[in-house]
Amino acid sequence: MIAKCQHAKVTGASDVKLCDLGTPQREFLDIDDVYDAMVHMICAYSGKECITMGTGSEVAVAEAVSTVAKVAAFTGCVVSDVSKPDGTPHEFLDVNRLSALGGTARTAVDDGLQLSYRWFHEQGKRR
Repeated sequence: MIAKCQHAKVTGASDVKLCDLGTPQREFLDIDDVYDAMVHMICAYSGKECITMGTGSEVAVAEAVSTVAKVAAFTGCVVSDVSKPDGTPHEFLDVNRLSALGGTARTAVDDGLQLSYRWFHEQGKRR
């Protein structure tokens, strides 16, 4: 969606299409939080059980796209493609083990999307 919003802004498109209604919930985890969790686990954990990394919270895809559009300064509309089915309603990780070991994601979704957009935009300038 970052690429779609940036492309729409640059080309002057009037809208960006979601591939569904935007109601599915997704968990967004910033790469810096992944790195921090990995370092934390190397220092704090030596067991054999799997530990999942995540935020423990979900955001509707439409809400995330709205944030990306705002960050990209795209002023058109975000429209749902009702001809396509919604994806899995929830994709949510159980982060109880990580939390019990003192691990936690610190980057808010809006901040992470803003950082990701800036990175994407900078990569485009380098081409």
